[in-house]
Amino acid sequence: MARRAIGIGRETVLVGTVGILIGACYEADSSPRFSDRVELSVVSEMQLEETLGRQLQEIRGFDLSGDGTLALITDSRATAVSLYDVATGDLLLRRTFSGQLSKPRAAVYSEGGILVPDGEPRVTLLNADDLSVIRMMPLDQKVPTTSVSPRASSFIVTNVDTHYPGDSFVEYSLDGEKIGSFHELPDHALTPFWGEFTTEHLARSSDGDFVASSMSYPLQRYSDGERLEFGSPPPGYREPRRPERFEFGGGPDGRKRYEEFARSFTTISSVWTVADSLLVVEHMDLDPTENAVRSPSFSIDVYDTHSLEKVASGVALPGPIVYAASTIRVVTVRPPAGPWTVTEFSLIGIQ
Repeated sequence: MARRAIGIGRETVLVGTVGILIGACYEADSSPRFSDRVELSVVSEMQLEETLGRQLQEIRGFDLSGDGTLALITDSRATAVSLYDVATGDLLLRRTFSGQLSKPRAAVYSEGGILVPDGEPRVTLLNADDLSVIRMMPLDQKVPTTSVSPRASSFIVTNVDTHYPGDSFVEYSLDGEKIGSFHELPDHALTPFWGEFTTEHLARSSDGDFVASSMSYPLQRYSDGERLEFGSPPPGYREPRRPERFEFGGGPDGRKRYEEFARSFTTISSVWTVADSLLVVEHMDLDPTENAVRSPSFSIDVYDTHSLEKVASGVALPGPIVYAASTIRVVTVRPPAGPWTVTEFSLIGIQ
């Protein structure tokens, strides 16, 4: 396949090198049959407007309005949530919550407004038009929330706390009433000096709820009350080791050991479902070179959500995925290389 260069901000992506995924065609029974290769094609590019005193420090969360015209971006470092025009990248509204929310994380649209977890045992509901606080919903748990996944009339919060064993995912009604929970926190998440590196990731499709632990395989699918394990690490996967007790103590030397440890293994950084038929598992690696800048590299494995077959592995990405639906959106440029840029890619070949 011929390679062609596409300029993305100040970076260039070789589509055909970075962008080889998988394609699918469907027979009468709707079971996917995958071809060998599919190209990631740039659909749109969104450069985010910034003004003096309103700079975006990080993209902790990214979501789209129902009509796809507004991008909801969470900046945890600035304790802010912002609305951007998807077509132009213009900043339409930015609201900071210093003194109200602890660290807003991954605000998402829901049936009743915008749901915001903030690292406390609660979820805050915002007005979708002006980002004002409608109400705060204390949750019946001690564990702080780290992310939220909306459903039709409820939401699921992700809980990872090394001091509170239990299920990682808890479902609540939009009134804050507990409905149920699933996926017991893995043992390594409760292990001192190791649990702080652990995050449980959730992605949903009509085939079930897919769970990945940042620090270990296998992957898991929950469907109709059953749990199935599947999946395998990509080529070059570096398995984490358990840290020794007090390994990171001792001032500057301890910090150096901590950095060396953080660069020594591969993590699962996120999971996504695309077109309700593909599970995309994103991996992150830091440069293992001593004293290297902690600039991560990303790659993905892709599975068929129905058969659980792996159909692509070790495919490089130009940045982290922040959103997925029928397409994926990737942060392709960040300061100081250029203005924050989120690029939308389609998976050419999926029919």
